[in-house]
Amino acid sequence: MDRDRRSFLKTTSFAGAAAIAGASSLAVSVPAAAQTVPARTHEPRELPKGMTFATLARPGGHGLGLKTEHGILDVFAAEAAFNENAPTSITAVFKGRGDVAGLHRLVERFNKFNTALNSHGGSITVSEEDAVKFDYEAELVIAIGRKARNVSEADALNHVFGYCTGNDFTARDLQSRTSQWMLGKSGDGYAPLGPWLVTADQVDGDNLKIECRVNGELRQSSSTADMVFNCRQLVSYCSKYMTLKPGDIIFTGTPEGVIAGKPKDKQVWLKAGDRIVTSIEKLGDLEFRLV
Repeated sequence: MDRDRRSFLKTTSFAGAAAIAGASSLAVSVPAAAQTVPARTHEPRELPKGMTFATLARPGGHGLGLKTEHGILDVFAAEAAFNENAPTSITAVFKGRGDVAGLHRLVERFNKFNTALNSHGGSITVSEEDAVKFDYEAELVIAIGRKARNVSEADALNHVFGYCTGNDFTARDLQSRTSQWMLGKSGDGYAPLGPWLVTADQVDGDNLKIECRVNGELRQSSSTADMVFNCRQLVSYCSKYMTLKPGDIIFTGTPEGVIAGKPKDKQVWLKAGDRIVTSIEKLGDLEFRLV
């Protein structure tokens, strides 16, 4: 898969939730345009409507949080990534700094960055991460082929290009640092995909065997038929809140067997040197290593 792909979506169907919010501890720079106050600007050109705000603690200060259908969006981190000229503090909102409409544009953006994309045969450098609780999540991945906005469940699969094997690699200790999940799931290389992208006409995404092995040991074994929400439902639901475009991908959720779901005395986290193989029927075996 091309690491330069525009963006992609993470939604967790087994848990029945989708995570959009950013993490309050991300260290990022903010575009100057979003914070610069023109001399004549002392109040908003447009008063915000239909928004619920929060203030998030950040290293060295505070940032703006925005309540959404799927959680709290860290506007500071999102603006640094997508440059929509949105205000990044509640003070900036009050004083008319930035573009209030940019907040809406940020909500429509996706929550895993393209730097998380990884390939079959790739590696994840866990030894350089500020984390130790690394976990696997074998997942079916849906690739969008046609623009989808407010599509019905009946029509949803007509917008699917195909499917591939994925692993939603996660640092659980980072994931639990905030009420939202993005920090633990958006590290460099945390979204390996491959080895194939199979067109939708060749497989039934709702009836595929899925497995995960660590160093040859079977850790997960299930079927996409056991998913809480099927592929039609996921695509339709996501399209109600954002426009899905060709090339966007949806991680659909993982079955039981992840390390985080085990009793604490049985939790042996992944480490450098481990080899993870994710297998989905008809889609191939995705292999990556931790270094």
